[in-house]
Amino acid sequence: MQEATATIISIGSELIDGMIADTNSKWIAKNLQSIGINVASIMIVPDTKEQIVSAVKTALSQSKILVMNGGLGATHDDLTRKALGEIFSIQWQYYISGAEKIKRAYSGYGNRDIPMEAYNQLMYPSEGKVLENDLGTAVSFSFTHDGKDIYVLPGVPAEMKAIVNNVVVPEIINKHDFGKYDVWMDWMLYGVTEEEVAKVIESLHDSRLKIGVFVEQGMIRVKISGPADYTDNMPEYVRHYYHQVQMSLSSWKYGEKGVKVEEIFILMFSTIPFFIVDNALGGTCVSLLKRQDCSFIVSGIVGINLSVISTESLSWLDSSYVIIELNWGNKDENSEQTYLNLVVTFSGSRFEEEITVAHSQTNIYERLSRMVLFKVLKWKPSLEMKETSINEHCG
Repeated sequence: MQEATATIISIGSELIDGMIADTNSKWIAKNLQSIGINVASIMIVPDTKEQIVSAVKTALSQSKILVMNGGLGATHDDLTRKALGEIFSIQWQYYISGAEKIKRAYSGYGNRDIPMEAYNQLMYPSEGKVLENDLGTAVSFSFTHDGKDIYVLPGVPAEMKAIVNNVVVPEIINKHDFGKYDVWMDWMLYGVTEEEVAKVIESLHDSRLKIGVFVEQGMIRVKISGPADYTDNMPEYVRHYYHQVQMSLSSWKYGEKGVKVEEIFILMFSTIPFFIVDNALGGTCVSLLKRQDCSFIVSGIVGINLSVISTESLSWLDSSYVIIELNWGNKDENSEQTYLNLVVTFSGSRFEEEITVAHSQTNIYERLSRMVLFKVLKWKPSLEMKETSINEHCG
């Protein structure tokens, strides 16, 4: 089985200037990794021929597969073809079938001549292959050089994604024997740092395993995969360390396969009325839940004391209910932490805890809100068990 590596290059000065976020590279990397391909590096380069040339040469020195996106349009700063032509001495030809699409695109501007530069979008290597772009006018293409596969895609996200899904991924799978990988673990964690997770999983140092730790807004995804033919023949020491990793991370687990904390929360509490009394975060908890599912019913009350909602006032509820109260903790100007007091009442039973987040973290309100939801998720089995015990006793 070959070791498959890829490099991704996103081209565009607007990405360097910060005008547009490079979401393409992240999406491409995720899709390549899903079929067992390691991404060696991701590069972002401006619309400068010299820098594109340098990036391509670096990419080909470290990877078997190169996926480029951007710089295929008809304006003066679309220089991807010029850079590739300089490196590989490419003989270009026009994809005649694409001319009609350009004519249709320009027909929307009234009766005007189509500039000849517009047809530059139709050029592809004479020894290459056109990758059909059903959503745009720029011709995408692929070619091979010294055993390296090069895919050149448009920078428009919708166009790029369609070509990757419909052409690039199937072609890579069919063309190369990279072997099949089984996913052993695909866990979502919260309340732990990336460094702490890395320290736990560093014991799994077997080169045949693919281990990824991905962080987004405090949520950590841990993905461990191994060759399909390795699962049943795993050495005992690897099996031991793998089970140790599972045990060490289980207290922070809230879900699997990229799901967000708020998604799991909505799923787990979809049949339980609950109230959020928010004296601290300005309704961010409710906003997270509503943003995920606008039909999810939650009563969010900002800026009042819990005493306003008494147990007696909820006597009309026939089933369980949850009240989440949020208040700022003791504030110390010299502290590097933000403190939040969390009180959860579940049908009369009460849990309380102090939550902290470092001042240096971004989106502190959202991080604290997700920590609140995570804590309640973790308490839910204990809360339900306590209520069951009370009901049995009363019965």
